[in-house]
Amino acid sequence: MKQLVLLLITVTTFTNISYASFPVIETEQTEISIEPSSSKDPWYISFKNAILFLASSLFGITLTLIFFIEGFITEDREGPIGGLIAALLIGIALLFASVFYGKKVWSDKLSQKMILGIISLFIIGFLLMMLMYGGGVSGL
Repeated sequence: MKQLVLLLITVTTFTNISYASFPVIETEQTEISIEPSSSKDPWYISFKNAILFLASSLFGITLTLIFFIEGFITEDREGPIGGLIAALLIGIALLFASVFYGKKVWSDKLSQKMILGIISLFIIGFLLMMLMYGGGVSGL
């Protein structure tokens, strides 16, 4: 019984200590303001935007051109018409996505530099592959 009374007194004491001994009025509370950081986004966000812009542009243009070439230019078209319509819808959606990412890319100088670097590396790699496997750039 003594242990129970001692435990009850200890718990009551700890709970009373944890409360403030003075009233806190709403006007006395300090407001904490969190200002947005003035630093720029990390490099990987710029890289992500650059890659998504290039990929959505490339695939959007490709799928839209597939629709027009296979649907109107090719005379011996094989395959269902639904595939062409799906290519057109996906191509248009990707072109809208490229406009969205394009706004982000052209407002960020680092993304612009990354796009130029990626395109330059692709062109250099393409030319090196043509020299190694194609026997030269001029043809066979």
